[in-house]
Amino acid sequence: MKGGLFLCAGLLLHQLGVRRVSQMAGVARRMPWTMGTFTLLSLGMIGIPPLSGFVTKWVIGTGMAQAGAWLSLAVLLTGALLAALYLMPIVHTAWFGARAEGPRADPPARTLIPVLAAAALTVLLGIGAALPGFPLQVARLAASGFGG
Repeated sequence: MKGGLFLCAGLLLHQLGVRRVSQMAGVARRMPWTMGTFTLLSLGMIGIPPLSGFVTKWVIGTGMAQAGAWLSLAVLLTGALLAALYLMPIVHTAWFGARAEGPRADPPARTLIPVLAAAALTVLLGIGAALPGFPLQVARLAASGFGG
């Protein structure tokens, strides 16, 4: 997810020269595929279901609660809150800021494909997390080998 967000930032820089959040007002109207992907990946970083970020936070948080590691759980939840506090203003500015001038500027497909692949993996790993062969099932099998 984080790598995909950095790829989106690179596309914004390359296509429009955007270097600051203040320059992103309304940019989603010019780069809807890029900013749609940025939005999805941001929600994944925060831990919104059914994305992979939610699954990881849920599994780790549940383990922390079962172990009585309340301080660690608080740190995990604070991290999710901080992600929301720094990512959602960017998303809001891009989608609801003053209209950005200029034609559509989404990059060519060959540069957009890696970003879309990151988004697809975020959804796929979230929805299919418990399916056989997916990382969560493999992790559970590995943990059971340690007596857990």
